[in-house]
Amino acid sequence: MFGHEVAAEPRALVREAVERWHPDVVVADVPVPSIEGRGVAEAVASVWPRPRTILVSSRPSHALDHLGIQCLAKPIDLRLLQTLLGDLGEREREREREQVA
Repeated sequence: MFGHEVAAEPRALVREAVERWHPDVVVADVPVPSIEGRGVAEAVASVWPRPRTILVSSRPSHALDHLGIQCLAKPIDLRLLQTLLGDLGEREREREREQVA
């Protein structure tokens, strides 16, 4: 259920990595979400289909909420991360059901 692959890419290469890997979810560790996170979010959002994005930071911010990007505080609460991933998976399944109907 929570299988994953890890890839570390400099921010400048995020779009290329997302295009190459086609992930369902991008979890990125960023120092300042409102600054570095915006660059990551824009790079991820420019790829279709757009993966869900979760940012992790020691200084979480709500500055990117309007983009649908969740920002978690370090240290990460693994139960919260699992809940978020489960919610994202459920939303994706609902979308797929709507497209079939």
